[in-house]
Amino acid sequence: MKIIAYGVPSATIDDAGEAARGAISVIPVSLRSADLLVTSTPAAPDDVKGIAAIRSRIEELGMSLDAVTTVPHEPGAIAGALS
Repeated sequence: MKIIAYGVPSATIDDAGEAARGAISVIPVSLRSADLLVTSTPAAPDDVKGIAAIRSRIEELGMSLDAVTTVPHEPGAIAGALS
């Protein structure tokens, strides 16, 4: 659980954490690889830093990032890449 706690008393945060205990569980990752679909805009044509961060997170899970596909930030392009 992530709580952004600006100006929240610590007792309230502790209470929220306690209330959430048991509400979720974590199971081991069963997939070994993932592909990533990235959208681009004219103002931000590539996201090398973001892709590297996601690759690192995936690898921390013991997975590999097999393919990175970049498409325009448009519904048709995204739908086409997913089909």
